[in-house]
Order: sequence, then structure tokens, then C-alpha cells
Amino acid sequence: MQSLNPVSLGVSSMAGALCLALVGCGGSSSSGTQPTGSGPGSPGTTAPAATVPSITTAPASQTVVVGLTATFTVVASGSGPLTYQWQKAAAGITNNVTDGGQISGAQSGTLTIGSIGNPDAADYIVIAANGAGSVTSVVANLSVQSTIAGGNITMAIQEAVNLDWDTTDV
Repeated sequence: MQSLNPVSLGVSSMAGALCLALVGCGGSSSSGTQPTGSGPGSPGTTAPAATVPSITTAPASQTVVVGLTATFTVVASGSGPLTYQWQKAAAGITNNVTDGGQISGAQSGTLTIGSIGNPDAADYIVIAANGAGSVTSVVANLSVQSTIAGGNITMAIQEAVNLDWDTTDV
């Protein structure tokens, strides 16, 4: 009768898949070595744990003059690849921002809105995500200013010639 060698069962979880490896299944081998390897499913290896994204630099609120460009930037860390989605909240309604027209970067770390107009005034947030989860930034408010503040205004008053000012009924 043949004797059986002990069997060890290596189990690891990698990205949602279950990997099994039988080690030391008995029998004879000309080299007498155990299986080795370093790839997924190899005995003794595990995949690094994915980390949920975190915001390291949040987008900042800003005031932009009508017709100019606003740029919001976020920096996030976490296991890659990271995806981004900017959202706009105005009048209690939040919608995903999409590229087109004067908007670019709706799914990147930098959102650019050119030719700012009053309808662009709103709160903006960005969601950074990966396979481990997601994180939402703080609100960055975009205020739209109709003119450049602090400009000089010159007014001239011309003297009226040959006018009789009646002040009797005042």
C-alpha cells in the first residue's frame, strides 16, 4: 500500500477572485521540489489591497468676470486608476457636468469653463473613484461678476446754458 503525503491548501483572494493552490500533493518528482512562482495564484503571493481615494488638494471657490475662464482643479490619491466626475449644483438640482461648448475636463482632475456667463454661477464638486470606493470633494463655489470691480468711472456734467431753473414749487 502506498503512503500519502500531507497536503496543504493555499487560499488567497485577489480582486474578488478566489485562488486555490494545492501544494505537496504527494507522488514522486524527479527534482523533489515544490511548485514555485510569483504570479497571481502562486503559493505565498497576495495582491496588494486597493485603497479608497482621498482628496489631497480640494477645488477652490472663485469669482470670475463674465466672459473670462474659470478653472477648478482637484488632486486625489489612492489605488489607480482613478476616475473623476465633476458635478454642478444650482437651485437645489445637482447634475453631472459634461464636456462640450465652453466646458472641458468634466471627467478629469481639472474642469475648465470658458466664456463664463451668469448661468455658470453655481456650486461645483468632484467625485474621485476607483475599484475600492469613491470620495466627494468639498463644494467650490463659482461666483460670476458682471464687471471688473474697482475700475474708474468718469462722469461729466455739462452746464446748462440759458436755462431758468424754477424752484418756486419745490
